[in-house]
Amino acid sequence: MLIGIAQLDPASYLKVQPNWRPTLPARFSGQFTMADLLTYARVDPASRNS
Repeated sequence: MLIGIAQLDPASYLKVQPNWRPTLPARFSGQFTMADLLTYARVDPASRNS
């Protein structure tokens, strides 16, 4: 759903910068996932217990 909204927004990064890739730390190089985002935001279960 989130991707669909971004795809329909003419001002989104998907339209304006189609080759953009996240530069945040990822668990696996070249594969930034939702889990990586949650870890970075410190809202994943492991971070919340710290």
